[in-house]
Amino acid sequence: MYFWNKDNFEGLKQIGEHYASHPNLSFYGEYCLSKEKGLKKAANQATQHLLSHLNQLPLATQRQLGLELSYLYIKHSGVSHQMMPYPLSMYLQNLLAEWAKSEPENVDILFAAGYLCGNYAFFEKVLTIDPNHQMSLTRLLNAEIDQVDFQTHHLDEGAFIGKVDDAIDCLQQAKNRIDKLKDEHYKSSYLAEYRYYKELLDAWIAFSQETTNDNFVDWCKKHGHHFSFPTKIYYSK
Repeated sequence: MYFWNKDNFEGLKQIGEHYASHPNLSFYGEYCLSKEKGLKKAANQATQHLLSHLNQLPLATQRQLGLELSYLYIKHSGVSHQMMPYPLSMYLQNLLAEWAKSEPENVDILFAAGYLCGNYAFFEKVLTIDPNHQMSLTRLLNAEIDQVDFQTHHLDEGAFIGKVDDAIDCLQQAKNRIDKLKDEHYKSSYLAEYRYYKELLDAWIAFSQETTNDNFVDWCKKHGHHFSFPTKIYYSK
């Protein structure tokens, strides 16, 4: 993927300086530099100027610039969530979603659309084209593990959210994706999560089938299981 070979940046200032002299993205550079200095009004004005300029460009140019900005964000979103102003995000989402309709086999476009739009169907589409696309695998894998975590995060209170069979299927799908990961470090980390939730689900199923006066937490301790549950804070009116 070409865009992953682009420069690495450490923060908004460096990104802004890089794009300050760009023939079509200088307003984006101005946005980043203003945002980095805390100049909210100037940053908003730069965003408006950027979108006005982009919308005047030929569609093909808009698409290429949009893809560059999308992968810049995908690659560096950990640097600062502020690098993508909301109006620009909406512009890119619409641009990519429409582009994906006309080039439904272009993996770069589909992945960017999925990431920016938060639409996991795009990642599924990528995997029908490239079953080993690592970034799509990890995006879907994270979502599936998060789903199982959501369904089980009240087990210490004796409540399972949704259907157990759905969680089992979801976790198995996650395992299938883990098997396709190439990076051994990530694979090992995800396997540890998989085994944790597999043990948790198996324990809940066994607990549910027993007649016992113990709650789930105490039952687990007696059976040698060690799980951690998030602290819940309930507010009353």
